Amino acid sequence: MSIATFRSTRSIVESRSTGLLESKFELVNDRLGTRFEFSGTKDMKYLHVPASELPIPDDVSRLIDDASARIDNFVATRIDNPLPAFVPCEFTAVYRVLRSLAASMQGGCFVEWGAGFGVVATLAAKLGFDAGGIEIQPELVDAAIDLATDHGANVAFACGSFVPHDAQDLIDQTEWPSWLEAGGHDGHDEIEVDPRDIDLVFAFPWPGESHVIESIFERVCSPGARLLTWGSIDGACLAQLGHRE
Repeated sequence: MSIATFRSTRSIVESRSTGLLESKFELVNDRLGTRFEFSGTKDMKYLHVPASELPIPDDVSRLIDDASARIDNFVATRIDNPLPAFVPCEFTAVYRVLRSLAASMQGGCFVEWGAGFGVVATLAAKLGFDAGGIEIQPELVDAAIDLATDHGANVAFACGSFVPHDAQDLIDQTEWPSWLEAGGHDGHDEIEVDPRDIDLVFAFPWPGESHVIESIFERVCSPGARLLTWGSIDGACLAQLGHRE
Protein backbone atom coordinates (compact mmCIF):
# COMPACT_ATOMS: atom_id res chain seq x y z
CA MET A 1 0.00 0.00 0.00
CA SER A 2 1.39 3.39 -0.92
CA ILE A 3 1.71 6.07 1.73
CA ALA A 4 0.15 8.45 -0.82
CA THR A 5 -3.22 6.90 0.03
CA PHE A 6 -3.11 8.70 3.37
CA ARG A 7 -4.09 12.29 4.01
CA SER A 8 -2.93 14.23 7.04
CA THR A 9 -4.13 17.16 9.08
CA ARG A 10 -2.19 19.17 11.63
CA SER A 11 -3.27 21.76 14.16
CA ILE A 12 -1.45 23.86 16.72
CA VAL A 13 -3.43 24.65 19.88
CA GLU A 14 -2.63 25.95 23.34
CA SER A 15 -2.72 23.36 26.08
CA ARG A 16 -5.29 24.25 28.75
CA SER A 17 -3.20 22.68 31.49
CA THR A 18 0.28 24.03 30.68
CA GLY A 19 -0.27 26.99 28.37
CA LEU A 20 2.29 25.52 25.96
CA LEU A 21 1.58 24.94 22.30
CA GLU A 22 0.41 21.46 21.49
CA SER A 23 0.86 19.80 18.10
CA LYS A 24 -2.00 17.55 17.03
CA PHE A 25 -1.67 15.28 14.00
CA GLU A 26 -4.23 13.04 12.35
CA LEU A 27 -3.42 10.61 9.55
CA VAL A 28 -6.37 9.07 7.73
CA ASN A 29 -6.86 6.47 5.03
CA ASP A 30 -10.45 6.93 3.89
CA ARG A 31 -10.50 3.78 1.79
CA LEU A 32 -9.39 1.52 4.64
CA GLY A 33 -11.04 3.52 7.40
CA THR A 34 -7.69 3.73 9.19
CA ARG A 35 -6.80 6.65 11.46
CA PHE A 36 -3.61 7.45 13.36
CA GLU A 37 -3.65 10.28 15.90
CA PHE A 38 -0.61 11.85 17.54
CA SER A 39 -0.30 14.73 19.95
CA GLY A 40 2.26 16.13 22.29
CA THR A 41 3.02 19.33 24.13
CA LYS A 42 6.17 20.95 22.87
CA ASP A 43 8.25 23.62 24.54
CA MET A 44 8.36 25.35 21.18
CA LYS A 45 6.84 28.38 19.61
CA TYR A 46 5.65 28.37 16.02
CA LEU A 47 6.85 31.38 14.07
CA HIS A 48 5.73 33.32 11.06
CA VAL A 49 7.41 31.79 8.01
CA PRO A 50 9.20 34.50 6.03
CA ALA A 51 9.67 34.22 2.28
CA SER A 52 11.94 36.49 0.28
CA GLU A 53 10.33 38.00 -2.80
CA LEU A 54 13.66 39.02 -4.30
CA PRO A 55 14.56 37.49 -7.68
CA ILE A 56 16.30 34.12 -7.49
CA PRO A 57 20.02 34.55 -8.33
CA ASP A 58 21.16 32.93 -11.56
CA ASP A 59 23.57 30.55 -9.85
CA VAL A 60 20.80 29.35 -7.54
CA SER A 61 18.43 28.83 -10.49
CA ARG A 62 21.12 26.79 -12.23
CA LEU A 63 21.65 24.73 -9.07
CA ILE A 64 17.93 24.00 -8.66
CA ASP A 65 17.49 23.15 -12.34
CA ASP A 66 20.53 20.89 -12.33
CA ALA A 67 19.44 19.19 -9.11
CA SER A 68 15.95 18.59 -10.49
CA ALA A 69 17.39 17.06 -13.66
CA ARG A 70 19.72 14.80 -11.69
CA ILE A 71 16.88 13.67 -9.43
CA ASP A 72 14.62 12.95 -12.42
CA ASN A 73 17.38 10.88 -13.99
CA PHE A 74 18.05 9.03 -10.73
CA VAL A 75 14.38 8.20 -10.27
CA ALA A 76 14.12 7.03 -13.89
CA THR A 77 17.06 4.67 -13.50
CA ARG A 78 15.53 3.24 -10.31
CA ILE A 79 11.98 2.87 -11.64
CA ASP A 80 11.96 -0.88 -10.92
CA ASN A 81 13.77 -0.54 -7.61
CA PRO A 82 12.89 2.83 -6.05
CA LEU A 83 14.41 4.00 -2.80
CA PRO A 84 11.86 4.03 0.03
CA ALA A 85 10.47 7.43 1.05
CA PHE A 86 12.58 9.43 -1.42
CA VAL A 87 10.60 12.44 -2.64
CA PRO A 88 12.16 15.87 -3.30
CA CYS A 89 10.58 19.02 -1.90
CA GLU A 90 9.86 22.38 -3.56
CA PHE A 91 13.39 23.73 -3.69
CA THR A 92 12.58 27.23 -4.94
CA ALA A 93 9.98 27.80 -2.23
CA VAL A 94 12.32 26.48 0.47
CA TYR A 95 15.12 28.70 -0.82
CA ARG A 96 12.93 31.79 -0.45
CA VAL A 97 12.34 30.94 3.20
CA LEU A 98 16.00 30.12 3.81
CA ARG A 99 17.02 33.41 2.23
CA SER A 100 14.92 35.39 4.69
CA LEU A 101 16.15 33.32 7.62
CA ALA A 102 19.77 33.77 6.56
CA ALA A 103 19.31 37.54 6.58
CA SER A 104 17.85 37.55 10.10
CA MET A 105 20.07 34.85 11.58
CA GLN A 106 23.28 35.99 9.88
CA GLY A 107 24.35 32.45 9.20
CA GLY A 108 24.96 29.77 11.79
CA CYS A 109 25.07 25.99 11.89
CA PHE A 110 22.59 24.33 9.51
CA VAL A 111 21.90 20.60 9.23
CA GLU A 112 19.53 18.89 6.83
CA TRP A 113 18.04 15.73 8.34
CA GLY A 114 17.35 13.16 5.63
CA ALA A 115 19.31 15.14 3.06
CA GLY A 116 18.59 13.10 -0.06
CA PHE A 117 20.47 14.85 -2.89
CA GLY A 118 21.54 17.53 -0.42
CA VAL A 119 19.89 20.33 -2.39
CA VAL A 120 18.62 22.28 0.62
CA ALA A 121 21.93 21.95 2.46
CA THR A 122 23.72 23.20 -0.65
CA LEU A 123 21.33 26.14 -0.90
CA ALA A 124 21.97 26.91 2.77
CA ALA A 125 25.72 26.90 2.18
CA LYS A 126 25.30 29.39 -0.65
CA LEU A 127 23.39 31.63 1.77
CA GLY A 128 26.27 31.69 4.24
CA PHE A 129 25.29 28.92 6.64
CA ASP A 130 27.86 26.44 7.90
CA ALA A 131 25.95 23.61 6.29
CA GLY A 132 25.83 19.86 6.63
CA GLY A 133 23.50 17.05 5.67
CA ILE A 134 22.79 13.56 7.01
CA GLU A 135 21.40 10.80 4.80
CA ILE A 136 21.19 7.07 5.43
CA GLN A 137 21.27 5.94 1.77
CA PRO A 138 24.88 5.78 0.45
CA GLU A 139 23.81 6.42 -3.16
CA LEU A 140 22.14 9.66 -2.17
CA VAL A 141 25.13 10.78 -0.10
CA ASP A 142 27.39 10.33 -3.14
CA ALA A 143 24.92 12.28 -5.28
CA ALA A 144 24.75 15.08 -2.68
CA ILE A 145 28.54 15.39 -2.52
CA ASP A 146 28.75 15.56 -6.32
CA LEU A 147 26.04 18.22 -6.54
CA ALA A 148 27.57 20.46 -3.89
CA THR A 149 31.06 20.09 -5.36
CA ASP A 150 29.92 20.83 -8.91
CA HIS A 151 28.23 24.03 -7.71
CA GLY A 152 31.11 25.25 -5.58
CA ALA A 153 29.41 24.82 -2.22
CA ASN A 154 31.22 23.71 0.92
CA VAL A 155 28.88 21.21 2.58
CA ALA A 156 29.72 18.33 4.93
CA PHE A 157 27.65 15.23 4.20
CA ALA A 158 27.47 12.07 6.29
CA CYS A 159 26.08 8.63 5.59
CA GLY A 160 24.26 7.67 8.75
CA SER A 161 21.24 8.34 10.91
CA PHE A 162 20.10 11.78 11.97
CA VAL A 163 18.61 10.24 15.13
CA PRO A 164 21.25 10.53 17.89
CA HIS A 165 21.66 7.58 20.20
CA ASP A 166 20.13 9.44 23.13
CA ALA A 167 16.93 9.93 21.08
CA GLN A 168 16.64 6.32 19.91
CA ASP A 169 13.87 5.63 22.40
CA LEU A 170 11.64 8.12 20.56
CA ILE A 171 11.81 5.82 17.53
CA ASP A 172 11.49 2.64 19.56
CA GLN A 173 8.24 3.87 21.10
CA THR A 174 6.44 4.18 17.77
CA GLU A 175 5.60 1.50 15.24
CA TRP A 176 4.91 4.03 12.53
CA PRO A 177 6.31 5.42 10.27
CA SER A 178 8.76 2.59 9.69
CA TRP A 179 11.24 4.56 7.52
CA LEU A 180 12.30 6.55 10.57
CA GLU A 181 14.09 3.56 12.04
CA ALA A 182 17.45 4.89 13.10
CA GLY A 183 19.97 2.26 12.04
CA GLY A 184 23.61 3.07 11.32
CA HIS A 185 25.82 5.41 13.28
CA ASP A 186 25.04 8.96 14.34
CA GLY A 187 25.68 11.16 11.29
CA HIS A 188 26.32 14.19 13.48
CA ASP A 189 29.58 12.59 14.60
CA GLU A 190 30.80 12.26 11.02
CA ILE A 191 30.10 15.89 10.13
CA GLU A 192 31.56 16.88 13.52
CA VAL A 193 28.50 18.75 14.71
CA ASP A 194 27.06 18.47 18.20
CA PRO A 195 23.25 18.68 17.83
CA ARG A 196 23.26 21.15 20.72
CA ASP A 197 25.21 23.56 18.50
CA ILE A 198 22.77 23.47 15.57
CA ASP A 199 21.01 26.77 14.87
CA LEU A 200 18.68 25.58 12.11
CA VAL A 201 17.47 22.09 11.17
CA PHE A 202 15.63 21.37 7.94
CA ALA A 203 13.54 18.25 7.35
CA PHE A 204 10.91 17.15 4.83
CA PRO A 205 8.62 14.90 6.88
CA TRP A 206 6.20 12.47 5.32
CA PRO A 207 2.58 12.49 6.52
CA GLY A 208 2.50 11.46 10.16
CA GLU A 209 6.26 11.92 10.63
CA SER A 210 6.29 15.53 11.87
CA HIS A 211 5.60 14.62 15.48
CA VAL A 212 8.65 12.35 15.58
CA ILE A 213 10.90 14.95 13.93
CA GLU A 214 9.75 17.57 16.44
CA SER A 215 10.32 15.19 19.35
CA ILE A 216 13.88 14.43 18.21
CA PHE A 217 14.56 18.13 17.68
CA GLU A 218 13.25 18.99 21.14
CA ARG A 219 15.29 16.21 22.73
CA VAL A 220 18.70 16.92 21.17
CA CYS A 221 18.84 20.60 20.19
CA SER A 222 19.33 23.64 22.40
CA PRO A 223 16.96 26.47 23.33
CA GLY A 224 16.81 29.01 20.54
CA ALA A 225 17.39 26.45 17.79
CA ARG A 226 14.92 26.53 14.89
CA LEU A 227 13.27 23.72 12.98
CA LEU A 228 12.14 24.35 9.41
CA THR A 229 10.00 21.64 7.85
CA TRP A 230 8.33 21.40 4.49
CA GLY A 231 5.03 19.62 3.95
CA SER A 232 3.50 18.70 0.61
CA ILE A 233 0.15 20.05 1.83
CA ASP A 234 0.99 22.71 4.41
CA GLY A 235 4.19 24.09 2.90
CA ALA A 236 6.76 25.57 5.27
CA CYS A 237 6.49 25.39 9.07
CA LEU A 238 8.99 27.14 11.33
CA ALA A 239 9.36 26.40 15.04
CA GLN A 240 11.81 27.59 17.66
CA LEU A 241 12.78 25.67 20.78
CA GLY A 242 12.08 27.61 23.96
CA HIS A 243 13.93 27.63 27.23
CA ARG A 244 13.46 24.51 29.33
CA GLU A 245 12.51 24.90 32.96
